[in-house]
Amino acid sequence: MDNKKINKKPLELLGLIMTIAIASLLFLSILKKQDRKPTKEQLKNQWKLRDFYLVYQYYFDEDILKLRKELECEKSIYYY
Repeated sequence: MDNKKINKKPLELLGLIMTIAIASLLFLSILKKQDRKPTKEQLKNQWKLRDFYLVYQYYFDEDILKLRKELECEKSIYYY
């Protein structure tokens, strides 16, 4: 029997490639199994059409503009 030297570099490289491949497959499977439905907290924080209408009213509705001006005048009286 001849004691031939086995080159270990290709085996180490193959082991590294297999480890990376297995780790990436596990990572992808974990990401795929995650639930994509929004949580109750996320649903609660979403803006609804009504919210945009209220913001629009705050800046453009005449009655609300008058009320804001009155409140600002009252604030300025208290600060002096």
